[in-house]
Amino acid sequence: MRVIALLGPRADEALVKKFDLPGVNIFTGNDMDPTDRPGAAIVLGGDGTLHRHLAPLVESRTPFLHVPLGGGNDIARSLGIHSVHDALNAWKKFVSAGTNVREIDAGTITHLKSELPDEPLQSDDAWTRELEASQLDPANHLAVLGPKIMESQLRHLIEQRQHLAALPSYFCGVAGVGFDSEANRRANNMTSWLRRHGGYTLAAARTLFSYKPARITVSLPAPKWAPTDDGWVAKIDEPALLCAVGNTSSYGGGMRLTAKAEMDDGELDVCFVRGVGPLTVLRFFRRVFSGTHLSLKYIEYLQTDRLRISTEKPMPIYADGEYVCETPVELTVVPRALRAIGP
Repeated sequence: MRVIALLGPRADEALVKKFDLPGVNIFTGNDMDPTDRPGAAIVLGGDGTLHRHLAPLVESRTPFLHVPLGGGNDIARSLGIHSVHDALNAWKKFVSAGTNVREIDAGTITHLKSELPDEPLQSDDAWTRELEASQLDPANHLAVLGPKIMESQLRHLIEQRQHLAALPSYFCGVAGVGFDSEANRRANNMTSWLRRHGGYTLAAARTLFSYKPARITVSLPAPKWAPTDDGWVAKIDEPALLCAVGNTSSYGGGMRLTAKAEMDDGELDVCFVRGVGPLTVLRFFRRVFSGTHLSLKYIEYLQTDRLRISTEKPMPIYADGEYVCETPVELTVVPRALRAIGP
């Protein structure tokens, strides 16, 4: 069986060799070609490492084993893989029988705001007419040609960015905006050792007294019996500490913010935390690791297969601990999009 090993920052060849069982031909790489069809993939890293390889894993339907080597490892833990030892046992079972593959959902994030400038660039036809006219005046020809070449390159770059922005980004764990995104940003700037030893919790503590709640709007598809012009209706629209959208129940090293989330139920769980003060946030975080925060009066919790998040000013969206884009965004669930190797 041909297997690709996708290495994160802490993975090395010595660890890869432990998974090189009889009948297995492992080759290593930093990326996976979506058109490739290996028998399986081994992702050695944390949530962020898996996040970066989700698109080809979804497109190719390749069974993957997640070997937890990151700071939080919430996705691997949700799959029942708590250590390298667990991953190796699951791999041995897969190689010998191939029966321990579970189909799980994936989430998508699509940036909604156009990247095109407010003023449209000059069309190619208009450019051609102006360029032909300039050839009658040699002194003016170069003056017209240079800026037009630059404008053409700019148009190409803008269209390319717009195309990339319109493509969905996959996530497997939890996506969020607000306080947790700022904590994610700070945690990602820490050393790898610190990230693995409570980095997110420390980053959240540092963010606690500096973060100011911002208005966040969560919209859901309008019901058929009450259609709207754009097909959406605002479910929540108020200042918030954060809004998290989960495919798994935990992130950040065990914070059970979307505590009811299941990886194969065809839904995304949304936890909206209203704008509260630092002392209330402290009490909130004491309960979030056990998942007992859902009964708090400033928590709004819902489940849906599709939603939109917008803010008064663009705010960063992080998913699986990685920066994705800025608001506004649309999030959807893709049922049974991934094939995960478990215990």
